[in-house]
Amino acid sequence: MHWILCGGAKGFGKAGFGSGKKWESHSEYNIKIKPGKIETHDCNAELTVDYLQFNKQAKVETIIENSDCPVSKGKYTVRLKINNAKGELQVIEQTEKWRSDDGLPFSLQKYYDIGENAELLRVTTRGLTCECVTLERPAN
Repeated sequence: MHWILCGGAKGFGKAGFGSGKKWESHSEYNIKIKPGKIETHDCNAELTVDYLQFNKQAKVETIIENSDCPVSKGKYTVRLKINNAKGELQVIEQTEKWRSDDGLPFSLQKYYDIGENAELLRVTTRGLTCECVTLERPAN
């Protein structure tokens, strides 16, 4: 909810301009303005992923493209499959959020810690969600 405060004015009262009598008035108005309601609906997005290992970190680049709507958001899970320092298979998961406000592809480059002497085997993604976001203007 937003509030606007309006001030009053000075002027002459009922006595008129020639009487020399003045009156002052100050009025305060509280006006409620309702922000637009945000509506969402599903869309179809495509995700591509590239990855490289840099010592104990994995550099992961994701690009999400959606041609259904110009403003969209969602989330996805990045899964890093590694052999840790003991030679054991390990999966590291991280959920990421995304949002595109201009209809262009969303891209994220992020470094994930995989540990000392680990080997990055594969990076995959799961659970990509996509919602179109529209701003509904309030009625006057």
